[in-house]
Amino acid sequence: MKSIPAKPTLSRPWRGWVALLLVAIALAAALPGYFGKPWPWTQPPQMAHLEQVQALRQSGLGLAGWQTESREEIRIGVRRWSMQTIVREPSGPLATPSSESPASAILLLRSPMRSADAPEIDWVSFSGEFGLRVDSRRNLRFSVNASDGQPILVNTRFSRHWNAEQTYAVVQWYAWPTGGSADPGRWFWADQRMQWTQQQRMPWVAIALLLPMEPLGNLEESHADAELLAKAVQSALMAGAFR
Repeated sequence: MKSIPAKPTLSRPWRGWVALLLVAIALAAALPGYFGKPWPWTQPPQMAHLEQVQALRQSGLGLAGWQTESREEIRIGVRRWSMQTIVREPSGPLATPSSESPASAILLLRSPMRSADAPEIDWVSFSGEFGLRVDSRRNLRFSVNASDGQPILVNTRFSRHWNAEQTYAVVQWYAWPTGGSADPGRWFWADQRMQWTQQQRMPWVAIALLLPMEPLGNLEESHADAELLAKAVQSALMAGAFR
């Protein structure tokens, strides 16, 4: 009859190492609370420039060459946005010689309220909330210069929104200090890099620009004006709320 093998036991040196390991684990858990300072990785990082981007919801965004005619806070889906009606100054830096250029536009902004907030797919509820149909979807890409002269690339969603009463050329994207895109996934990777390198979250603002156009007109005819205004918005954020 076979005997049951004896239960293995730790040698004295190993017992000492195990005891030290248990003590180290206990200290790691206890010391932060003892000193009143939790370990950095137990606290979610704060969003850079959060107060500045939060203020956009109450103040709107000032643009060189444009005057704010009216501003109000509206709800789109479950989110609150700042809506500005802006009027182009005839002698401003964004004035163009074309008489077809729109004299006014609508600027919609949504900014995070907490450091934990992240961009979402805002464009799904956007057209339905205003009762607009969407077609002629394409990308509108542009670049603006950062304070150090380096180009910042932005890739927006450009489309025609319309109903029986009005047609708009619409530009939509999420802006952040080092870029912009209509795809929230692009912000996610920029945010991850900033968390690793600076221990902060990347600030962002959701933007929708609505430029009136001829009823069911050709979207491409509004491309130049849409790009000019989108560049002005991205540049204003980089020079203001994102600094």
